Amino acid sequence: MAEVGIESAPGLQQLFRDLSPKFNPTETENVVQSMKRNYGGKFNLLDNQDLLPCLQLLHKHGHVSDNKLTLIEQFVAPKSNKESQESIKETIESFKVSRQAQVGPEKELQGRHDDIKKITKKLEKGQMVLNLFGLAGVGKTTIANAVSSEWQGKYFVFDLREAKDMRAIYLNIMNSLELTAPIGYVDLDYVVTRIHEKIQPLKSEGQSVLFLLDNVEQFTAGQERTQLQDANNVDNFEVKSLESSFSEKILLSKGISNVNTHQKDKLIGISKGIPLVLKGLAAILRQERKSADDLITGVHKGQAVTLKKSKSEEDAKEKTFNFQEEGVDIGQLSAIREMFDSLPTDRLKMSAVSISLFCGPFSVSTAAKVLGISQSEALAQLEGLVTSAIVFVVYEEAKERMYDIHPLLRKYANSIKDDAKFLTAYMEAKGRFHEHFMSKMEKIAKLVEPDYVRASRLFESDRANYEFTFDISLQPEYFSIPGEFHERALIASLFNAMLSKNKQIKLFHLWAEMCEDDGKSGRRLAVYCNY
Repeated sequence: MAEVGIESAPGLQQLFRDLSPKFNPTETENVVQSMKRNYGGKFNLLDNQDLLPCLQLLHKHGHVSDNKLTLIEQFVAPKSNKESQESIKETIESFKVSRQAQVGPEKELQGRHDDIKKITKKLEKGQMVLNLFGLAGVGKTTIANAVSSEWQGKYFVFDLREAKDMRAIYLNIMNSLELTAPIGYVDLDYVVTRIHEKIQPLKSEGQSVLFLLDNVEQFTAGQERTQLQDANNVDNFEVKSLESSFSEKILLSKGISNVNTHQKDKLIGISKGIPLVLKGLAAILRQERKSADDLITGVHKGQAVTLKKSKSEEDAKEKTFNFQEEGVDIGQLSAIREMFDSLPTDRLKMSAVSISLFCGPFSVSTAAKVLGISQSEALAQLEGLVTSAIVFVVYEEAKERMYDIHPLLRKYANSIKDDAKFLTAYMEAKGRFHEHFMSKMEKIAKLVEPDYVRASRLFESDRANYEFTFDISLQPEYFSIPGEFHERALIASLFNAMLSKNKQIKLFHLWAEMCEDDGKSGRRLAVYCNY
């Protein structure tokens, strides 16, 4: 039996000891091999019957903690037989109850408490608009969400990362407020009037209403990292990089050892106090994917490669990731590259690149369909990417666990998708993504005439992914036209109601080009729907 050297909380160690005997040899082997398959690295050193060391290693590498039992509950436990599952569930629940009074929530906002207080104070004083600006990955969204969650009143969150025009913003806001948008053109006056009507009863009850508009840089001349100078009634608040002491707390989180002062200072210097990068470096160290010295060396080598690529950018076949445009320096970009390149298995690497297809939060079930794997395997891979700081959990308390990828990491993943290592997996995932969301749009299209309000809300609830699917459908290898008149009418009515005029014109122009004269009634469609 392999040994796993780790200092774990006694309660968690006891939980592992209580759970291990409840699995028979076949089930034990299934669990251990699943961990080897998905997480590789140190898990490959375990014997197939080493369930207890396997669970201990999950904790050592950060996959499991007192407050983080998703893998145990939803991946490990279901691999036991039905007779044992009830006992396992009771054991886990008993542990959770015993820890509630002893363990507080894990701290995610190192060094940000003063920022949250200052922002909240500005808003409570009646500041109409507050613009948070700062470097990519510095934690603007995290801070804004923390402020919203503590807001003494009603708040609404709008994610505008994929909004292409103001119409998309209007529809996003109205859908979030459960307001019905009219078919066709939607102007600002109409939206403002409806919003006032919606929030007036709340204000009459003495509630303050807060709107959080996230990822708005495409509508502020790219000023995500700068102040807004020309907007009336706007106050600006800069979210700065973390101080060294707080950076150290993130980098040297629980479970990380063998990092000396010189190495620590080097890694903090590379990160420039950006939490996104610090968490990625910490994950590499905690999972023992690289030693501190090897990680520093890898980052420096990556910097040299980036400089070389930048000089020959015009001749490069692949599109180079524009790190300067994203507000990160060469060292931070090289650290992000290490976050992806050092992932312990090809499965995790390919999944990390493929999930860059998503344009917003996604569930395990949807990820499983796009990745072409079972929900159980999808859960293991997503949780592995969470531990590796590639993706994060959006709604911890939600009925259905939702995941997301930071826009900066999504852009990096998208920049390497054409690499020979990832291209096949990415293109297959892209095909499944297109098929899945096109199928959902077909169902929505059938509701446009009998229940437009419901159709509109369904479309707006995931507009970014639907519009991206539309963009994919215009590419030669995916472009097709519904063959039957009824199908054409349904899809056309959906696009006519939900898409911008420019996109409608582009689509119908392409459809027209795909028609041919039938010699009788006029023209017929030559290409038929393959979804």
